Amino acid sequence: MFLKERFFSRKPQEVQEGLEDPTVREFQRADVDTDHVDTVPIMDPTSQRIKPRTVGKSGAERAPSEAAMSKEELLQLASVGNVSACFQLGCRYLQGIVEEASPSQASRWFLRAVEEHHSDAQTNLGSCFLEGLGVYRNVPRALKLYRASAIQGNPHGQFNLGVCFRDGMGVKRDLDTATHWFYRAACQNHAPAQNSVGVMYQRGHGVIGVQDEAAAAGWFRKAAKQNNVFGQYNLGMCYILGKGLDANVAEGHKWLMAAAAQGHVDAIAFLARDESIIHTSSAQERVSTPSRLLLSLCAVPSVVSGLFLRTL
Repeated sequence: MFLKERFFSRKPQEVQEGLEDPTVREFQRADVDTDHVDTVPIMDPTSQRIKPRTVGKSGAERAPSEAAMSKEELLQLASVGNVSACFQLGCRYLQGIVEEASPSQASRWFLRAVEEHHSDAQTNLGSCFLEGLGVYRNVPRALKLYRASAIQGNPHGQFNLGVCFRDGMGVKRDLDTATHWFYRAACQNHAPAQNSVGVMYQRGHGVIGVQDEAAAAGWFRKAAKQNNVFGQYNLGMCYILGKGLDANVAEGHKWLMAAAAQGHVDAIAFLARDESIIHTSSAQERVSTPSRLLLSLCAVPSVVSGLFLRTL
């Protein structure tokens, strides 16, 4: 039950074939902060939505008010070639903000942004191809789009590409390359990637080669501080089991409660079995609330199995 990770994140010009993934030469060990961490917060490797940045690395910068623009205003900007407006329209059609959700319309707008090498659009269109959202499912094309985004330095594309190599989706399974891309994204403060790097350290996978529980706990902490539910759960279990840091049941419970509040099934189950938690009525209420929340979370369709689809 320990270290569950769900990893769990745009008409394109065709991505150049034959690009090689760089090899990882060295990894920096995460700073391990064993001080008390305040507050709270998914992925056990599978799906999580993330908040979009206001600037796409490969796309035009958008004004702070762009998110508040009407559909008509965005359409006017898109008609004169504004790449960011095309991307925003894709996000809105995907979420059903402008009208009823239309994955096919979303993929069309992402496609137009990808023609101008917009890295966030590349990531989202890749996810559409991976899951067949508005387009025919095409895993090789999804991989090419993720690679194009990752090469531009987009952390969401890097993370998704890492997931493809880790799970062997559209490519031969390669933990070395997966670790490389996870690490690249983690260094850009991408929380699910930070959790994934922690798992790699915990298990000694990929180019890391050897287990380093202290480094793993450090990466879990980085993810947990950003309210990543899987980072919270993993950090909590590190405290409970004394893996990579001094055992501290109270601190472990705090992080498990944070994960349970976001509907993490294993965190909820662990706390429900822990007599020191459930014997008080206040604690019982805290455990039952996440259980109800879990039902509402299950009603929300996940975007891409194990991957990110960036939306508004």
